[in-house]
Amino acid sequence: MEDFHIKHLSDQQMKELNPIIRQAIYNLLTCSKLAAGQNVAAKELMKFQRRMIPDYWELPDEKIPREELEEIHKALKVKRKKIQPDLTDNLAGI
Repeated sequence: MEDFHIKHLSDQQMKELNPIIRQAIYNLLTCSKLAAGQNVAAKELMKFQRRMIPDYWELPDEKIPREELEEIHKALKVKRKKIQPDLTDNLAGI
């Protein structure tokens, strides 16, 4: 992403884009965690999101080890807790 940023985006554009990307990743991880349980709304949202992926999208790099993804999730959760309380408990009734 940094190479793309340097070539095509200003620092101000990246400042606007980064929070959007981070929020999308956090939302996906949270919904995925809830969908792994019994949360019907989260499962339906995940199904809907999968259907929204067009056929022409190339596959992302699947070489990232699962452990690395889990570390990213843990890091995001820790940073988020410093800013706001854990909202996943509140979503359980959705």
